[in-house]
Amino acid sequence: MINRFVIWVRSTLFLGIVTLSVLFYLGYGANFFQAFENKIWNFFQQQGEANTSFEPKTVIITIDKESLKVLGYWHYSRQKILELVRILLDDYHVSIIGFDMYFPATSDSEADRALLHLAQQHKLVFSQLLSIDKRASIKVEGVLGAPLNTFNSALKQHFPPAFGYTANNAILAQAPCIGHITPKTDWDGITRLPAFIHRQNQLYPSFALEMIRCFMQNNYHLKLVNKTSSPSQNIQIFDDIDFSLSEKKQLVLDKQGYWRIPYAIAQNQFIAISALDIFTHKNPKKLAKLLNNQMVIIAASAPGLGDLHITPQGTNVMGATIHIQLIEWLLSDAPLLPAAQLDLLTWIWLIVTLSLLYFMLFKGVSVFYLLLSNLLLALTWLALGYYMWIMWLWWLPILPLLAYILFAMLQIPTEWAMTQQRAIQLRQLFQGYLPVPVVESLVYKHDKTLIEPKRCELSILFADIANFTQRAEACKPEKIARLTQQILEGLTQVVYECEGTLDKYMGDAVMAFWNAPLEQNNHADLAVKAGIHMIEAIEAFNQCYRDDKKFEPITIRIGIHTGEVIVGNLGTKYRHAYTALGDAVNVAARLQEKAKDLQETVVVSETTVAALQQSCPLVKKESVSLRGRKKEVGIYILSAHNRQSE
Repeated sequence: MINRFVIWVRSTLFLGIVTLSVLFYLGYGANFFQAFENKIWNFFQQQGEANTSFEPKTVIITIDKESLKVLGYWHYSRQKILELVRILLDDYHVSIIGFDMYFPATSDSEADRALLHLAQQHKLVFSQLLSIDKRASIKVEGVLGAPLNTFNSALKQHFPPAFGYTANNAILAQAPCIGHITPKTDWDGITRLPAFIHRQNQLYPSFALEMIRCFMQNNYHLKLVNKTSSPSQNIQIFDDIDFSLSEKKQLVLDKQGYWRIPYAIAQNQFIAISALDIFTHKNPKKLAKLLNNQMVIIAASAPGLGDLHITPQGTNVMGATIHIQLIEWLLSDAPLLPAAQLDLLTWIWLIVTLSLLYFMLFKGVSVFYLLLSNLLLALTWLALGYYMWIMWLWWLPILPLLAYILFAMLQIPTEWAMTQQRAIQLRQLFQGYLPVPVVESLVYKHDKTLIEPKRCELSILFADIANFTQRAEACKPEKIARLTQQILEGLTQVVYECEGTLDKYMGDAVMAFWNAPLEQNNHADLAVKAGIHMIEAIEAFNQCYRDDKKFEPITIRIGIHTGEVIVGNLGTKYRHAYTALGDAVNVAARLQEKAKDLQETVVVSETTVAALQQSCPLVKKESVSLRGRKKEVGIYILSAHNRQSE
């Protein structure tokens, strides 16, 4: 039975682990765990790319090395940009064009106004860069495009602030669709993008969201949908629409307002067309098939111009592909599970599995299997997270993993400490009753029922010094005390050598028993063996004083009986001891008294003899009556040969 202290410690640690998990995950160390969580998700994306990858519909028009070689650094010319846009709109009938670049300088006002006119007539999305690193030098260049018209000002705290910007010139800043292309590089080098950025109480949307909004010709309708206990937030972005995106009119962002970018498209699946092919109309039928009514992003990929980033897919990934990952995911039919539902699943899993570990703990499962189960639960949660990513691109929080780590760091050492304390207590309890090897066996057996009171069959031995009263009367107290101590030490040594348990000393008498706390199938044999060896020990003791004419030889009387008793840690709150109680104890004590009357050294009950597994030098005597008992007891004594050898 587990004591109250152990129950209290384990219950407190259970609540403590849950509380610490939440505090670490959401408060102190939240950024670290967010980064750790991102690491796991990045690994999922790398491993699951083959299962999730598909060919996107959005096409990249790249300003590549060949384009620059033939056309020169034409991308600085607004006329060339204008010509490229007109070809895409007029000849290939693309539905929307996005610029993964910005134009802060006004090099050609007429061309800029023409581009603005096209942006007002068609779907063109321009870019701007906002600085969210307050440690970087603040730069302000160009004119920021129009922010969101209406939104709840309290929402700005859910997104990162901008400290500077590089935007388009005053003409192009008037375009109806402008999104930011602001990246953030984590400590592990992975690029992240904020969905919105706020500056001077204004919100600016990301490029991917502007591509979607401009394509659908819809308006933003921002609203915080729910607050979860995991580092996620659900933000509603659009009004209700009749489009495949209607299921994704919410964004699942982290607490800082950054996308959890689903890198579901392999890099070799992106459709990239050289700008040179567009200008030269190379293979127009193929181009028409690829571009007709499609989304297009114009981006630079030539060395020295490319907007390259580190993602789970590589170290030199075009920024345009990151925007396309988001656009294609929003346009796909993959369902969006609100963060609150994943949060509920996480909490249920955490409480149930942690309760399972503590159930195993209370059942006495070994530390090895506890740690193994802890590890298996962590791996199962990771496997479940990987499955959800492969099937639906859902993100599972790492909160349970944190709880499992804390369980291993806090609960296991605590269990070890409590085990050590129990071992010390067990040693202290038995070191006066048992030989050291038996005590160590008890300590490391880890059986919690060993010292609990229980009914058990014991073989019990009482040994008493004969004529002790008369000897004490004739000797000084110091001498009789020293003599008694020497005799009891010799008798106790015999008990230990015969694997017995010393119950107590009673003046000049010794009580010992066998078959507890450890089971001994031959307990009767061991008790009788101890009785015979005690006689031999006393004879050896007498031989030590054979030259002392004043020394009177010591004799002892021994009674041995086998029967059922209650044995265990018995007593009161003031004092307790490991001892045996019951009628069998009384019978053994009375047999020791009867040995004096019969002038015998050893008297063994017929119950003990019946339990012997080996022959012993005992002979049967007539049954005798014992003090305080009505029923006679059959007895055995040492054979004549053994009595003569005394």
